[in-house]
Amino acid sequence: FLTHLHPDHVCGISNNGVANYPNATLHIAKTEYDFWLNPNTVKKLPKDKQAGFLGTVEKIKAALAPYEKAKNIKVFSDKSLAFGGIEFKPSFGHTPGHYSFKLKHEQQELVFIGDIVHSHTIQFDKPET
Repeated sequence: FLTHLHPDHVCGISNNGVANYPNATLHIAKTEYDFWLNPNTVKKLPKDKQAGFLGTVEKIKAALAPYEKAKNIKVFSDKSLAFGGIEFKPSFGHTPGHYSFKLKHEQQELVFIGDIVHSHTIQFDKPET
């Protein structure tokens, strides 16, 4: 389950065109997938941001390529849903299709947030912020 497609979250899933987790199926939110992989997105960005965006897209495409080839990517619609004991929760903001995932087991819950904390001095010292 990928919270979002920034390279620091996806580039470890493959190496030189080979899936590091060949039996895995990647679950990615449709808005996130479309934002990064739709060729029209770059046209909506300011000119000075386009080259950096396209460089990021190439890294994302390379990371996803072996899973795309094996048809091991599932793009889910943008709504809260559940998959077994895992709930998908929209947490848009960091990226357009950012999702968090809540894993429930008996009376315990764990939420995978993926890049919600960016300022530890504010968010950890003053979590009410």
